[in-house]
Formats: sequence, C-alpha cells, structure tokens
Amino acid sequence: MGRSQKIPPVAQTARQSSGPPLLKLETRLDKLETRLTRLEETLNDIIDSRPFVQLEDSFKEETQRALTQLNSDIQSVASQLKVDKRKQTINKPYNLVVHGDYHQH
Repeated sequence: MGRSQKIPPVAQTARQSSGPPLLKLETRLDKLETRLTRLEETLNDIIDSRPFVQLEDSFKEETQRALTQLNSDIQSVASQLKVDKRKQTINKPYNLVVHGDYHQH
C-alpha cells in the first residue's frame, strides 16, 4: 500500500507527464478561444455603435465564415485535447508503476 501512495493522482500525473504536445494544444486552444471572444466582441461593438448603418451582406457573410472556421478550429483542438488527456490518464499511471517495479528489483 505504501508504494501506491507515492503515485500522484491521475489528473496530476496526466498534467505533469503531458509534455510539449499537450501543452501546445492547450495553449493553442486558449489562443483560439481568446480570438473568438475578441471577434464576437468586436462584431457586437460594430453592430451596437452603428445601429442605423446597414452592414454589407458580404461583410456579414465573411465575418460569419471566419467565426464558423474559428469555432471549428477550437472544436478540433478541444477534441484532440480530450483524446490526448484520456490516453494519458489511462496509460501514464500504469507506466509509472511498471517502471517503479523495475527499479525496486
């Protein structure tokens, strides 16, 4: 039992063992979410500040396309992040136990 207490909790293990690829995905996701928020705020500001100005259809379509693409990118990164985290939470703790056993023999 004493040996199992030395193994960190699963979530902490996944975070510590994540390595650069997972960290890059988390950073990219944060940046994409920030960009999406800024775009939405900017678009709302434009619409709110010029209520009587008719926005051109092409501008509306282009903005909607950009927001849709950005949202798609965020979903893609988020799903990759979930897959990576699931793999790491399943695999890493067992690998640590196995390596620990090798060193103790």
